[in-house]
Amino acid sequence: MTQTTAAKGPAYPQVVVDSDAASIVEEVLSSLTVTATAGEPHPELRLTRLTIELGPDDSLDALLAELRRRIAEQNGGWLPSIGKDREASSPMVTGYSRIMSFTPTVVPVDAHGGHPRVVAVGGPSSAHGGIPKIMAIPPAIYSESPGADDVGYEILSTSPATSDDFHPPVDGGVRIGWIDTELADLEVAPGGDAADAWRAHSAFVRDLIRQVAPDAEEPVLRGVLKERGGRGDLWDVAVAMVDLVLHAKVDILLLPLATYTADGLPPLLLRRALEVISGRCLIIAAAGNQLVMDGWKRDRCRTTASWPAAFPQVRAVAARFDGPSHPLPQWVDAFTPSAYFEARFFTGMVRIEADTPATEFYGAATWAGTSFSAAHAAGLVAARMSATGLTATQAWDALVAEGEQLILDQP
Repeated sequence: MTQTTAAKGPAYPQVVVDSDAASIVEEVLSSLTVTATAGEPHPELRLTRLTIELGPDDSLDALLAELRRRIAEQNGGWLPSIGKDREASSPMVTGYSRIMSFTPTVVPVDAHGGHPRVVAVGGPSSAHGGIPKIMAIPPAIYSESPGADDVGYEILSTSPATSDDFHPPVDGGVRIGWIDTELADLEVAPGGDAADAWRAHSAFVRDLIRQVAPDAEEPVLRGVLKERGGRGDLWDVAVAMVDLVLHAKVDILLLPLATYTADGLPPLLLRRALEVISGRCLIIAAAGNQLVMDGWKRDRCRTTASWPAAFPQVRAVAARFDGPSHPLPQWVDAFTPSAYFEARFFTGMVRIEADTPATEFYGAATWAGTSFSAAHAAGLVAARMSATGLTATQAWDALVAEGEQLILDQP
């Protein structure tokens, strides 16, 4: 651990640099009287994270610009790789390094046998006002019942079964690894504090995978998105990506998460992680809810690139909320016909958003977002692999060629 001396200030802005050049960066920062604390270098990423102490009026962007200028001046124009460990679309000075999992819309399933209630985002839930078709719900839990406008699903139990109840995970099968929130206890204590909806994100994703791919192995989770709203450090995400592929040996890496950059360029951490793992497994990522929800974030629009989905070696999965009137960007590879999915959720009182009244849930929920489209796609690929012996890439190609459950976006 290396320490330079300098100014006081909050020690949370972080940068990542090539490990071989970390000492050079620290020397220049010291000459600028900026304190930098270096963590342990990551052997596969070949990057080191530096925690920078800035004053309340200091700008990390301005510091990095001066840092690059001085390094280039001292080294004949040569520059090491330097990047931020942060969500670059956020205003600079306040920002911790964050990556967000998607949790926009979640509603309870009716415990008394009625249709799931769907809250539409940006428009009706279907072209005819009916309930969108929910993909691959286990037949042991739901049965199709014709509706006036669409296909609905009837709850067969007031305490809905889960995928655990109808098929145990299979050892030695297809292995999916994913990065998400930590797994939560889905039983909310009666009379206690209400649960936060975002904490069920990983359990919901896991159940979606199990529904579609019951013959796959138990999915392998790295729960690094631990902070409020399902946020975490991009460094931890990159480390988890490498760990799941190189050490857990997953066949499919699922990334139901995203980060954004102000200049639209890919973050160094994700670029380096993909350099390490590309070609070793199929990588599927959520394309981002900015593609399907107008006004989801005021500084993002339907053309905003999300990472890692926009990398060419990643299969980006979106969803259709409002039909083809809004074309998806070229980097989106496929979409699911519906954005709404149903799976395990909390039993008890749940806050959908912070500082809002709690709603009672009964063990399952309908939830919308491209996280779940990506999870559904990963399950479809795993199921096809289990049934046919195809590789992950071959299974993906077969599914998009059929164009029924996973639809190729670009002609």
